Amino acid sequence: GFWHVKENIQRALDPYLDCTEDENGVECTIPTKSSLIEKGRQDLVGAIDRLGGFKTVARDLNLKMRNPGRKALYPDLQDWDAYKQKLELWMLANDERALAEGRMPKMARLFSEGALDLYFATKKYHGGCKKVAEKMGWRRRRS
Repeated sequence: GFWHVKENIQRALDPYLDCTEDENGVECTIPTKSSLIEKGRQDLVGAIDRLGGFKTVARDLNLKMRNPGRKALYPDLQDWDAYKQKLELWMLANDERALAEGRMPKMARLFSEGALDLYFATKKYHGGCKKVAEKMGWRRRRS
């Protein structure tokens, strides 16, 4: 269809590009998703999302990004050993019995008790409760 053709997206984006010129030539920045939505261009946002998102389309059309990606949340917890140590310390302080019995704490409990870093890292970096429990050699908590 129409929105699957990069040239059509390029033409539709042209009026919204923020371009500057210097001795190296012209450099254009892709608009943000929110700015396109404010201008009533949900159709264009949907097309960009279907083609892999703003970062992908910007790269493919040789455009700069205004905010080239957010910094990772809790980057130290991407490392398994650091994550495992923090989880075990949290359990020692908050759920010693589950730690002794080798049971994974419920995600809702991590969240409600303010361990948002562990909650996020469990889901985003380590595949969720089931995968973490398997890797730790624990069973998933059922009760």
